[in-house]
Amino acid sequence: MIRLIRWCRVLGAVVILLGCTACSTTAKHTWTSESFPGIASLRSEQAKHVSLVFVHGMGGYSRPGGGAPDPQPAIDFVTAELGLMQGPCERIPLPGSWRGWLDHWSLTDRDGNVAIHAYALRWKPTTQHILDDLKKADNVPPLEGMRPAGTRKLKDSMTDRLGDVALYAGRYRETIQDTVIAGLMTVAARETHADPDSHAIVPVTWSLGSRILHDSLQRMTGAQDPAQRTVAERIPLVFMLANQIQFLALADQPPRDDEAAEGTRPEERMFAGLAEARGGARTTHVVGITDPSDLLSWPLPPSPVGAPLRLVNAYHSTATTALLVPGFGKVGNPLAAHTDYGANAQVLRWLVYGSEGSFYCCRRPPPRY
Repeated sequence: MIRLIRWCRVLGAVVILLGCTACSTTAKHTWTSESFPGIASLRSEQAKHVSLVFVHGMGGYSRPGGGAPDPQPAIDFVTAELGLMQGPCERIPLPGSWRGWLDHWSLTDRDGNVAIHAYALRWKPTTQHILDDLKKADNVPPLEGMRPAGTRKLKDSMTDRLGDVALYAGRYRETIQDTVIAGLMTVAARETHADPDSHAIVPVTWSLGSRILHDSLQRMTGAQDPAQRTVAERIPLVFMLANQIQFLALADQPPRDDEAAEGTRPEERMFAGLAEARGGARTTHVVGITDPSDLLSWPLPPSPVGAPLRLVNAYHSTATTALLVPGFGKVGNPLAAHTDYGANAQVLRWLVYGSEGSFYCCRRPPPRY
């Protein structure tokens, strides 16, 4: 009888695996709500010097597909696609020993002239020391000897990630924003061209980084320091990968009986400051890129009516596999759907060429599946 039960379990496992194999691929969709430029058009049409600034989400930069960590795949793609050469990585510290730093790469043309500056802004040290203390407080006797080693590692990993979200939801959010603002100011200060209008800063964010960047720019556009307002005006284009703007706006949701908030939602007020940042004659595009299978990404709200700010939703299926989950049905690989943006060829083509330069873009509503 025991052997029979064991064989039934093995058979059940085989059936589940076969079912997953039959549902191992997801339907592929690519769609944008409207057109938007890429960094190639900024350089050619507007003759701008471009600084790419990458901003990670919770836990730091991920490793898409288990390969090189973000944003290295994106920098490599830009380098190869535009026929440039990539210089060595330079570390640029930010004010305060625990506030983080910028990693910098110069992408040069064949004549040795810098065509694009690429920066990886690392704000994780801003929270790391707090989360390390939390992990130490949880790893005490007799608790440390009562859990498997794998559980310890998994919980530490979750603390490093979810702890960033918890800290940002509270009073610590401005401290994190201070680091991002310092990074953007440092990038602008390193661009020595006499005409600030010839320099474009293009942020590329992941996940939680989308909300952090948005809030940081809101502070800069409303700052009394004119230098911060000037730097915010240098941003004509933003890419938000796996953006969480609408979801994290729930933290600012007023009570339903709040008459002052009647008729509006927090996400509708999110971009109010950015709409005026660059003046009526200048257009800023904010492109939210989402995998339909991403469980931690939400569309951007509609663009403010009459504002020089275009909020664009771009959808692309980065996850290539799916699982048949009992009780739910076919589910796209949620891990790949949330972490593989930075190494996906379609997403990176959008970054370089915009919507019109994409080989795969379909400007029509995607079918349901």
